[in-house]
Amino acid sequence: MKIFTFIAFLGAVSADCTKHIIEQGDTCYQVATNYGVTLEDLYIFNPGVECDSLQIGEHLNLNNECIGDDINEEDLDENEESIEDKEGGPKEFEKIHVVKYGESCCSISDLYNLDIKQLIEMNEHLESWNGCADLIVGQVLIIGDSSKLPFGCIVHVVKESDTCCSIEEKYSIKRTDIESLNVHNPDWLGCAALIVGEYICVLPTQAPEKGCQTYKVISGDTLESVSTEFETTMELLNELNKDDPEWDKGLAKLVGKEICVWKKAHVVSIQSLDKGITKNDKTLDFIKVGYYEYWGSSRKCLKKQAKNINTKRYTHIHYAFAKISQDFKVEIEESYFDDFLDFTRLSGVKKILCFGGSKFNDPGPTKHLMPEMVARHKDEFISNLKVFLETYSLDGFDIDWEYPGIPERGGSPEDAQNFLDFVKQARSTMPNYIISISIPASREKLRHFKLEEMSEYLDYMGVMTYDYHGIWETNLPPDQRFLKPHSSWIDTVSTIEHIKALRVPSKKLLVGIPLYGRSFVQKDPNCFTSNCHFINKKPIPGRCTQERGFMGLGEIREIIRSRKFRKLAYERRSDTNILTYGKNQWVSYLKMQVVESRIEKIKAMQLGGISEWTISMLGDTRSS
Repeated sequence: MKIFTFIAFLGAVSADCTKHIIEQGDTCYQVATNYGVTLEDLYIFNPGVECDSLQIGEHLNLNNECIGDDINEEDLDENEESIEDKEGGPKEFEKIHVVKYGESCCSISDLYNLDIKQLIEMNEHLESWNGCADLIVGQVLIIGDSSKLPFGCIVHVVKESDTCCSIEEKYSIKRTDIESLNVHNPDWLGCAALIVGEYICVLPTQAPEKGCQTYKVISGDTLESVSTEFETTMELLNELNKDDPEWDKGLAKLVGKEICVWKKAHVVSIQSLDKGITKNDKTLDFIKVGYYEYWGSSRKCLKKQAKNINTKRYTHIHYAFAKISQDFKVEIEESYFDDFLDFTRLSGVKKILCFGGSKFNDPGPTKHLMPEMVARHKDEFISNLKVFLETYSLDGFDIDWEYPGIPERGGSPEDAQNFLDFVKQARSTMPNYIISISIPASREKLRHFKLEEMSEYLDYMGVMTYDYHGIWETNLPPDQRFLKPHSSWIDTVSTIEHIKALRVPSKKLLVGIPLYGRSFVQKDPNCFTSNCHFINKKPIPGRCTQERGFMGLGEIREIIRSRKFRKLAYERRSDTNILTYGKNQWVSYLKMQVVESRIEKIKAMQLGGISEWTISMLGDTRSS
């Protein structure tokens, strides 16, 4: 039996790291028994180990001191492969800047710590027509390696309903113009393959002939949707078009007409336009919600207790989940009540009590409670809830009903109206409390929500823009089981655009960000992109979360730190990270650099904020 020990240094603290070298005939059970550790602990000390295929000479950790504590995850970025590298696409899509209203070359240069001369050198078209004096909203500027991004145009972000025909009509251009402008665009796959969320060139960058950049109004446009698309304000649109005699009739009466959306003479900043606007301090600022799941406080690792929540990262903490009792009172899990009291003592954040969740609404003893409460018992529940919120000094509540209108989950066609009536009554009873709901990304499920009407009474809606794909898809035919990331940016943008089309104000939408990954078992261990397949076999569970097909970000980091991965990759089109490890394990996730990048994109889209599920997934497995 071969064993060796070495000293691992972490700051000023040292600890013995003990390992066993696998010999012929060794099994995990034998190793655990020989060293007096449990088989469960052996799995914990060796993330990703496959006990049915141990290799002679392989090292097994015998305690928790060996798990990569001398490795910095950021040092491993050099191992990460960009999937698009092989296809000749740009390595870093973030090396561009889309011009917003009120920006100048000076402000953009300051933003990226560039000299204006550098900015002009990377964007030759700026110098050719005095471009810095005439920046156009929507124009793409290169702020990194110009050899990677041959843009020099005004871009259009593809929406779900877009076709080349609609884009031609919107910008008064021809199909041949679109094709020629995008010949060097790595995202361009042709008119037959438009992808929601991608950037395509629609106009060459040149000085406008008129004082205005014009936009042709289409059916369904509103002042808010147009101002959002052109990153301006409704007040400025009114000012630019005030001389149009038909302007006061509303955009619905101007379909097919061109309106002014940008004017060179207007160089005031957005900040100055905000003066005098009435603001609702609960919804105007960018909201950052962190979900705290109470059961995470009792895990063996990735353990998070309410008193240890990092409140500096968030503006709101959602406690998941309180329970609705059979007599429609508010209940907290008894064995976790002290932890709940610690939650109520948090300071510097809004404290929101959440109800529902997938398990509460799963077929079982509680699936009937949500539909019954909104239909026949909303009076007593709202009354009980108000007293509970007051008693524990909480700031509001959130309803995560998964999902109204689904018969197998206790739903009925009346749920949509009943849920709306509940929200109305709750707002009337509790005018000064935060009231929010969580809503699905599925369009089919969204049909059972009266979102436009509900938005009037809600402070915000958390959109669950994750779990688009997962191991539940093993019921698909084998030829349709693709390794798709569970939180693609393309899917996320498509969902948000769909909800906005349902006339939900942008500022009331919080985009869901998962702090976990979803996993599959690869059919071919060498094939890891979205056109590869997975097989009907359960993936290895995370050692802390112990759920197959699911891994917390902390568990993923642990595998990376231990260097027991086969491949790290970044898929630019979906804006997701890929990890493969073991024989055939595949995980899609968002590392924190991608999370922070998405938050900046969401801010640029002028949405209300983000919600992260869940806080504990960010933890360090070594701390438990």
